[in-house]
Amino acid sequence: TRWPQVPLRWIDTTLGRLPWLDVDGRADLEADVELAAGTLQPGSRVDLEQVALGARVLDNRFSGNATASLRVVPGERGGAPHTGIVVRMDRFVLGPQARPRQVDLRGRDLQLELASQGPLAQFGQQLQARLRFADADVPDLRVYNRYLPGDSARLLGGSGRASGDLRLDADGGMVDGRMRLRGRGVRVALGPSRLSGDVELDSQLERLEAEGRHYAVRALRVGLDGVRLEGGGEGGAPWWARMALEEGSLHWREPFEISGRGRVEMRDVSVLLGLFAERAAFPRWIGNLVDSGQARATGRLRIRGHELVFDRVQASNDRIDLEGRLRIAGGQPRGDLYARWGMLGMGMELQDGQRQLHLAGARRWYDSRPALLPD
Repeated sequence: TRWPQVPLRWIDTTLGRLPWLDVDGRADLEADVELAAGTLQPGSRVDLEQVALGARVLDNRFSGNATASLRVVPGERGGAPHTGIVVRMDRFVLGPQARPRQVDLRGRDLQLELASQGPLAQFGQQLQARLRFADADVPDLRVYNRYLPGDSARLLGGSGRASGDLRLDADGGMVDGRMRLRGRGVRVALGPSRLSGDVELDSQLERLEAEGRHYAVRALRVGLDGVRLEGGGEGGAPWWARMALEEGSLHWREPFEISGRGRVEMRDVSVLLGLFAERAAFPRWIGNLVDSGQARATGRLRIRGHELVFDRVQASNDRIDLEGRLRIAGGQPRGDLYARWGMLGMGMELQDGQRQLHLAGARRWYDSRPALLPD
């Protein structure tokens, strides 16, 4: 059969009322089906053109005009037939479900694959879904500030490209997924500090429970290039860093809750020191060592509510060793820093915008300060 402009209200009932998919309006239908005892038989197909479709995933809504193809194939070893639906959007937009008029992302060639065993009437009961898109345009990265801890860490500008490959359950919840983001000309505020540069983020998440939004961070890598710290001086090459989060967990909400242990390779320790003070605030021997070569660091991270915490940070290169802890809450940083070069050591306490140097007994002072995060 061919049926132009057929109403699509029947699809919700046919697919078992998938609550996260919206199909409405009319579309051109072409079908070649065989029925036995009221059930579609293997070899049956249904194709729809120009379907107005929306998909709600993680409080966001994908929408656009799509083509949809349904196929029924034989089950393995004589088992129940498999029903598969492939949806393709040539162009799509994404925005927050709570703000329907807002567009965060525009892309092309989104694919949504739906598969289930058993008759079509039970399609939603055993559904497995996969949603994929690549290199979608993000005109303004500030749209992601709703996931960040307010004045403690926020995006001030920049644009980018985003990609995603997500596995979904019957309720549209993400079972696991990989998400990537490339940002250019990104400006970031960490409390009172301002940084700019290019960012590449690659994350892999896996749900910890059968339902809900608690995820294990199987991999999270961040690359920073061309970074400059405002007020850090214009001399020297731009800063770079490669970061990875290990043993991490994430609660998907607004804002994110994320914690884990991280490791960093970086051009030098200049930006790390710059989060505490301008270079002129440190003793002269510190200033001479800031740019003294590639450094490695480890530490713990937690983002919760409007708070960003770095704790047990240890960084070193061939000449200098650093230890630090920093909490930015409500945009205000507080923390402790210890630096050592040979026999020379110093500490810096940052609190309420005031800095206090500790030179005599700096090691003992730093060790006496409390940790910010539990072991």
